[in-house]
Amino acid sequence: MLAVVERAGAELSGDWVIDEELPLPERLAANFGRMLDHALGPSDAWRIYRRARSAGQPEIDEVVTRYAERVIASVALNHLLTADPPPLAHIALTGFVAYAEAALDEARTTRASREQVMQLLSDTLVATVRAADRR
Repeated sequence: MLAVVERAGAELSGDWVIDEELPLPERLAANFGRMLDHALGPSDAWRIYRRARSAGQPEIDEVVTRYAERVIASVALNHLLTADPPPLAHIALTGFVAYAEAALDEARTTRASREQVMQLLSDTLVATVRAADRR
């Protein structure tokens, strides 16, 4: 079971676009586009990860947390130019990841377009980073 969760986490968090040569909006579009592909399917990796997130088993929680931290570090690198965000920014990004996962699951059951969902996530992330960075 751990190997399955490891693979799902790797599939979801791998290939995160952090190339500083690309403008931030392009990186956001690429990263959210990949997540939308997984969530709207939903892909097997998405289903496994979401179920593992709520498993409540220490070994599985450890794997899920490691991959969530990989995403948080990548987002921080894109927005704060560090993979090790300060504590308040880490709290904000952890909350954003949980929000984004719930929003992506909800998007499957609504009539919102892919573009609307992507814009909502992008705007929310930028506002989250801005709020944490002001503190």
